[in-house]
Amino acid sequence: MSLTVRILGALALLGVAADHLYEYFVDHYSAVPTIGTLFLLDSVAAITLGFALLAPLQRTLPARTAVRSRALAASAGILLAAASLAGLFASEVMPLFGFMEVGYRLVVVLAIVAESAAIVALGIFLVIGEPSPTRDSGCVTMVRSRSRSSERKGNMKRSLIVIAGAGIVAAGVAGVTGALSSGAGRAGAAPAAVVAQTSMPMPMPMPATTASAPGPVHMELHQRVVRVKIMNFAFMPARIEVSAGTKVVWTNEDSDPHTATTDKPGWASPALDTSQTYDRVVTKAGTYAYHCQIHPFMHGTVIVEGTAA
Repeated sequence: MSLTVRILGALALLGVAADHLYEYFVDHYSAVPTIGTLFLLDSVAAITLGFALLAPLQRTLPARTAVRSRALAASAGILLAAASLAGLFASEVMPLFGFMEVGYRLVVVLAIVAESAAIVALGIFLVIGEPSPTRDSGCVTMVRSRSRSSERKGNMKRSLIVIAGAGIVAAGVAGVTGALSSGAGRAGAAPAAVVAQTSMPMPMPMPATTASAPGPVHMELHQRVVRVKIMNFAFMPARIEVSAGTKVVWTNEDSDPHTATTDKPGWASPALDTSQTYDRVVTKAGTYAYHCQIHPFMHGTVIVEGTAA
């Protein structure tokens, strides 16, 4: 039993690492400041702890040291998985290092499952413990390394860890259920929100005075429609110069939702899921800095020249 839950906990940690590496490289979290680095470090730590729990440490370390090392790795694995879950749930309700996660995509749900499984399996492993071999008259026998009283105290502490882990799992299940239900509502309302965006010219306020996005200006003068892609957590191109009366269309090509929201009162798109679009006809000359409200480190600029016909 002890060996089984230890292996399951190790595999769960390796699953966490695989999931986070997927988000880092495939979902382009590498482009997200701070959070991207944390995802990479978290993956490295999960891989290290997972293999430490799988490795036959007793072959290279003294028996007692091997047992204690595995217990330490299991405790660290629980803390790592719990911290990942806490960070995820926190980023759903408030910016975490300037980053917010919106909705529960499949890769996020898989991360929750793997992290929850790691907490439970490794918690059970700590409660059960494993026998520590000691020498008795030249023969190796398997005995508990602690007296019964100290073992009971240790098991009580470990039980508290498992109870805490179970609480986190319960919170995770509740969070997923709530998010999926709210996500279903958003999914039904999203198309209407997109359809509601019209290409009719609309009066715009005075341009914002905030700093524009860095990078070269992409000239798109005298075009009826100019398109901006949202991908890899960036607006592409980040800076465009258009003529008054041009319709600017933003298309989200990321797996995460994004918005296009002016820094000062102007326009504000709804949260755009993958492949959804938002458009705006710009009518007044000026420089308009905008950002993603969900990921505030994403910036763009629209420079409008002339007046609408």
